[in-house]
Order: sequence, then structure tokens, then C-alpha cells
Amino acid sequence: MPRIAFTMKLFPGRTAEYKKRHDDIWPELSELVRYSEKISSTLL
Repeated sequence: MPRIAFTMKLFPGRTAEYKKRHDDIWPELSELVRYSEKISSTLL
């Protein structure tokens, strides 16, 4: 299976905004991944 990757740049001073927008998403994503056999991801 091919791997697809991207990089992202966080603008200075935007760390709190990034964290606020992503903290609520991850528990739901984690739950979906747990029950899916088709998703494989690697965070580097």
C-alpha cells in the first residue's frame, strides 16, 4: 500500500489556536480508527 505524507507549517503565535481546534477532534478520530481495520497511519 502506498504511503501518502504531507508537512505542515504552524505560524508563530498560533500554537494555542491549533491546539484548541484539534483537541476536540482527536478523541473522535481515535475511536473511529480503533474500530476500523482499513486505516493505518504513522505520525512522525
